Amino acid sequence: MTEEEALTALAEARTGKQGWLRIAELLEAVRDSDVGGKPGKLSVAFIDEAAKASRYAPAILRRMSAARTFLFEFHRRHPGLRLLNRLDGSTAQFSKVELLARLYKSAPAKAVEVAGAVADGSLRTKDLDGLYREVIGLPTFADRDSERDPLSSVPFRTVSEVVQRRFISPFDQACWDDLRANPSTLSGEGDIRLTCDFKFTYFRPFAIAVGMRDFGIDFVDGFHAAPLPAEPSRGEMNRLLKEVAFQAPFFRRFWLLVSPNAPREMICGDLDALGLGAVGYAELDAGTLVVRRKAGAQRSIEQQARLAAGVLEMGIPARGKAAP
Repeated sequence: MTEEEALTALAEARTGKQGWLRIAELLEAVRDSDVGGKPGKLSVAFIDEAAKASRYAPAILRRMSAARTFLFEFHRRHPGLRLLNRLDGSTAQFSKVELLARLYKSAPAKAVEVAGAVADGSLRTKDLDGLYREVIGLPTFADRDSERDPLSSVPFRTVSEVVQRRFISPFDQACWDDLRANPSTLSGEGDIRLTCDFKFTYFRPFAIAVGMRDFGIDFVDGFHAAPLPAEPSRGEMNRLLKEVAFQAPFFRRFWLLVSPNAPREMICGDLDALGLGAVGYAELDAGTLVVRRKAGAQRSIEQQARLAAGVLEMGIPARGKAAP
């Protein structure tokens, strides 16, 4: 199978509604050949092309492949349950398979016990989610099926379910208030989910904006608030630039939010010198963030795929305005 044939097959699978198992099967066929990169691994470039062909986000495609791999391993260990043969690959089953994989990792015996109910549809996604959360010691969620994306195994979180960050600095609070009120100013139109409570392994951004598309993540933008004085020292600037340069590659766009008295020309000059074209610069002027340096979009970067996977793992922010 050539790359062109694989991409055509992925497009046909999506158009023909052949289900996520078929899409994952095609991805694995490519993975095990030398078409999509090194045998045994799908390259970022191919995943990006596969995302265009199938109209599923790269992170969703990787999740599909991982879920199908789990099913085959589960079948190998428990062939009598015939779980793989009893699934039809529908979107509704995808969330259940992912949850079953997580449950199997934490409580194998319990996963085996409920596998049949997963296959015949008698176990609802919310009940399986509650069972998994109970096993790992997390609080369960109320029935909120209408707020799920079919391709997200984690319920959308709402204001009452998340303890949002409380900002001590008036500058930080003002930046957050404007981001929340006007997310399209820096992240564009569309289904934008904003949150300030995410913690990643290596850093914690001031806030993130998650752009949704086709039940998956299209992009994640990051924000860093820096209430710089009018004449910051070189040491202050270097510490800020190091933090920005480290975080920026994980996001489509990364926005530096500053006070209006900060040395704009100095900061923008440093960003240009470091080649940080995807870093934007916005000043908080009378409570409103005003763009002073546009941020160019950067894509097809492995760090972005990893960060998007982390967002999916922790839970996609709820629709509408985030918590105050």
